[in-house]
Amino acid sequence: NERRASDNYHEDITTSGSGKAYVFQNGSVVEGTWNKSNKNEQIKFLDNNGNEIKLAPGQTFISAIPSYGSIAY
Repeated sequence: NERRASDNYHEDITTSGSGKAYVFQNGSVVEGTWNKSNKNEQIKFLDNNGNEIKLAPGQTFISAIPSYGSIAY
């Protein structure tokens, strides 16, 4: 669920549920889905075969893209 925040600039995005995911690491991309049942659970990333995507060690940055946005790579 997403909506514009009261400042009409920022997004207010719900961080539980599921949706499309693109995991970029080590010079490649894996397309799949993200899933987080509730605010107390860890987010999971799954590839298109349903296998968990292992994240590379180190810092991980997650960006939420609104449904009206797009990703080009």
